Amino acid sequence: LDRGTSTVHLSGESVIIPRSGDRLNDLLITAEGGGATALTIGPGALGLANLKVSSSGSSTVILNTAEHAPRLVVEGDLTLVLADSGAITVDQSGAAPDWEIGGNVTVEGGLAGRAAWKCGSGRLAATGNQIQRWDWSRVSGPLEQIVIDKRWGALVLTGSLACLGWTHRLGVFDPGGHEMACHGDFTIEP
Repeated sequence: LDRGTSTVHLSGESVIIPRSGDRLNDLLITAEGGGATALTIGPGALGLANLKVSSSGSSTVILNTAEHAPRLVVEGDLTLVLADSGAITVDQSGAAPDWEIGGNVTVEGGLAGRAAWKCGSGRLAATGNQIQRWDWSRVSGPLEQIVIDKRWGALVLTGSLACLGWTHRLGVFDPGGHEMACHGDFTIEP
């Protein structure tokens, strides 16, 4: 599966079972009106240029990586777009999915919308080769283990975050004056 420069738009109930080397350009997961969308990913590794999860109206979007613990490589941005009465849930509970994010993380849209992260025992790694700006402040629930493994650029927090652990391997980290709560091991490797 290699979709070059196309955008894959999913709604309703869908499953992506990637094979080694599968890559999509942009993946847009949406629910509209009062509907619901549930996407299950895995097992296997899936590369994405960008991942955008969007709710509108009173819709609900569930991204389920708990069932198969995939490896997701988002080369660019992870964006959650909330409607005022919509909800987005990323469910990784009970599994160890492995995320690599090379771009920014943002939560946009209505302030009354809800974004929940049901973490598992996997990791979220900052791996981009440029300045990355991460804002998890509107996401409830702690994140998995955060790993900074950047050859170039910096990871800059543009909002607060809570995580189950922190490993700083390589690269610059700038908390940007925001709160970071680590509920586990905090490690800085030489």
